[in-house]
Amino acid sequence: MPATDPGGGEILADFESGYGGWKITGNCFGTAPATGPLGGQHPVPGFRGKSLVNTFLGGDGTTGTLTSPAFTLTRPFLSFLIGGGAQPGKTCVNLKVGGQTVRSATGQDDEKLNWVSWDTSMWKGQQAV
Repeated sequence: MPATDPGGGEILADFESGYGGWKITGNCFGTAPATGPLGGQHPVPGFRGKSLVNTFLGGDGTTGTLTSPAFTLTRPFLSFLIGGGAQPGKTCVNLKVGGQTVRSATGQDDEKLNWVSWDTSMWKGQQAV
């Protein structure tokens, strides 16, 4: 049985066993997910489990992308935890369907991870990254 988020959804990635098939570019992710705050970073409240994607590797000056393998949208909502900067287009999580960004979210300018949930019902059955 798949693990679930607090809203009952299936977990697509939890990063407990590394980045798996996710494609990494740039220098902000390191070779493995972090297990908490990185050097010089404030505490990161709100993350679950033992690992998280943390782009503070080397401070705020690093850049990169982390792209999931393609997956099929099977549920009407997609939820995730996000923290960090509120910089649309620069520091964000994007949902792409058919190669187009259809949803985007940023942190709230603090390290705390907060839940974001997107209505994805209009793309049910389609592939996304």
